[in-house]
Amino acid sequence: MPTDAHQPTNAVLEKLDGPLLRGLAAIPAAIWIADRLGLVVWMNVAATALLGERTGAHFSRFVASGGAADARETFARNIHGRLHSSTERLKLHAVPGPIAAEVASVPIRDEGGVIGVIALVRSEEPADDGVRSCPEPRLTPRQHQVLRLLADGYSTTEMASALQISEQTVRNHIRFLLAELRVRSRLEAVVVALRNNWL
Repeated sequence: MPTDAHQPTNAVLEKLDGPLLRGLAAIPAAIWIADRLGLVVWMNVAATALLGERTGAHFSRFVASGGAADARETFARNIHGRLHSSTERLKLHAVPGPIAAEVASVPIRDEGGVIGVIALVRSEEPADDGVRSCPEPRLTPRQHQVLRLLADGYSTTEMASALQISEQTVRNHIRFLLAELRVRSRLEAVVVALRNNWL
C-alpha cells in the first residue's frame, strides 16, 4: 500500500494519543474513530463488544445497506468541513444481529483541516438481552474494582499502583475474574461485562 494512504491514520492517532484516547477508551458507549478515507483506525472496548473487531475496515461496513449511502454522504460532509457534528439514525450490523442506533459523529480538526471523524453509538434496540444476559458473577468489591480498571485500559502495573496492592495480587484477581466469567482473556472479560451491563 502506498505510504500516503497511511498518513491520515497516523495523523488521527497522533492527534488523539494520550489522555484523550484513554478517556474515550473508558466511556461505556461504543466509539470508533475513522481516518479521512473512512477506515476505522481505533475502537473502544464497547464498540468491539457491539460490532466486533473491525479496525482497518471501512466504517460503512457497520451500516446496513439501506443507510450506507446516507452515512457515507454525512461522513464526506464531516471530512470536508461542512458539518460541526451530525446525528443519524441507522441500522447497524452488530455482533448479536442488526440493531437500530443513533450515531453521533464529530470531525477531528487539525491546523491543516479535518483529519478524521469520531463516532459515538447509542443503541436504540436491546441486542438479544434474553439470550446474551447472564446472572451477575460473584465478585468481591476488590475484584469488581479490578474489572472496572481493566475496562478503563489499565495495565497490571497501573492497577497495582491505583489499588495499592502488589502486581501478583492483581494477577490473582484477574485469574479469578477470568475463571468466574468463563473467558480466556482480559479483553473477553471486559466485553462480557459490558455486554451484560455489569459495569
